Amino acid sequence: MKTKIRIVSVVLALFLLIPLIAACATTGDNGEETTTAASTGATTGDITESDTKPVPALPDVKYTGYTFNVANGFVNETKYTTNAIMADSLSGEPINDALYMRTTTIEEQFDIEIVDSDVSVDGVINSINAGDDVYTIATINLSNIMRAVNMGCAVDFYTIDSIDLSNPWWDQNAEQKLSFASRLYYTFSDMLITGLDNSRATYFNKTMLASLDLENPYELVASGKWTIEKMQQMAAVAVSDLNGDGAINQLDRVGIANNATTFYEAMLTGCDAEIMKQGSDGIPYFTCFDEKEFFVNVYQTLMQLFTSDNCYYITNTDTGRSMFINGQTLFTVDTLYMASKSRQEDIDFGILPVAKYDEAQEKYWHVSPNPHAMMVPVTTFDLSRTGVLLEALSYYSSAYYSDLALIPAYYELALKAKSATDTESAEMLTLIHDHISYVIKIVGTSFSGAIFNHFAAGNMNIASLIEKQEKVMLKMLQDTINKLK
Repeated sequence: MKTKIRIVSVVLALFLLIPLIAACATTGDNGEETTTAASTGATTGDITESDTKPVPALPDVKYTGYTFNVANGFVNETKYTTNAIMADSLSGEPINDALYMRTTTIEEQFDIEIVDSDVSVDGVINSINAGDDVYTIATINLSNIMRAVNMGCAVDFYTIDSIDLSNPWWDQNAEQKLSFASRLYYTFSDMLITGLDNSRATYFNKTMLASLDLENPYELVASGKWTIEKMQQMAAVAVSDLNGDGAINQLDRVGIANNATTFYEAMLTGCDAEIMKQGSDGIPYFTCFDEKEFFVNVYQTLMQLFTSDNCYYITNTDTGRSMFINGQTLFTVDTLYMASKSRQEDIDFGILPVAKYDEAQEKYWHVSPNPHAMMVPVTTFDLSRTGVLLEALSYYSSAYYSDLALIPAYYELALKAKSATDTESAEMLTLIHDHISYVIKIVGTSFSGAIFNHFAAGNMNIASLIEKQEKVMLKMLQDTINKLK
């Protein structure tokens, strides 16, 4: 059986290496096409161009007998499309097959074995403290990963020379959002879909939109006019007291149905006013303190817009999703994971980015609050080898490599939803993928929660809460930065 699997993996690897072979085709002086080796031993940072698609010049090396062991912290999570890092066989399911082809391609190319283990953050920390070189990388959620960093367990990605974080299969937004003091202890690439799955997006009911004769939201996005004001105006049109009892509730039709905390966190980030940002000097700062006037204005604008005209109905998460699936709300803001989860439902929906604050805002942003990031343990013996394999895993997961790779497979699964088969939603998925905002949770998570709860309770006066916490939060932030420098 092992021999058969190896034969299949070789065939798949050869099939998936077609883009690399094509990338190395050149034309000689006599006009005939010649082929050069895909690798000349250059570092993974070197990029060649083929049909505008970048290709990493991975070194021609073998790591015979090496086991690339992932401490997989999300094996038991239910918020992701898949809990796996690798797959043992083909199943016909796009993501599983993409994982299988990625696994077999890299195992054959580098003569290694890829495995993953169900390990908690405590298990990772204990292994590192014992000096064990067991795990090549660990995946830990953003709420817990700073525990490992603060204990000196993580390698700075900037010290791994065989990785080029400027390559497009690495998430440059993650680098910008999660680095501090010129160090990057954890990050994201196309190797993991956790950040994408956890990202917030706007879903809209196509049938309702058409019946209300509202503007084409895809055109609004393309023109930069998809703003919180426009979203509120459209949502207000959708409100209808279906049972005629004079009250708007879960039995009626609303413009937006959402959990308040989920909605506010997504909209705050969408307005480029997340609670903590990265400064131009590489040091994180609290937006609500250093840019207090802007932050308060955004908070109050959101509160005013979405508590007017009965357009926004506050629910728990499950009720909001149910109302959307039942055709009772025009909009809902939820994770991208919901797209694949809802693909069997009888609703025609489209996917949009989270609305901007105003038309002057340059980009659309999508918060991914607590996905599992990758971290390299300090006990990893050969960082050069680790970097090469991470570069390969990330590239072979990306659309730059193959239309059958992990990221295109993710899009395919999301767009199999009965609703989101339009090409515009496919474009929106790419836009969201390219504009994810990660929450750097070095301090102040309870403070952030207090702000979200303040909004959920309908409190307009946010300034007093900010002022009350400012001194304590700034000291905590500075103490943490000093420790990590």
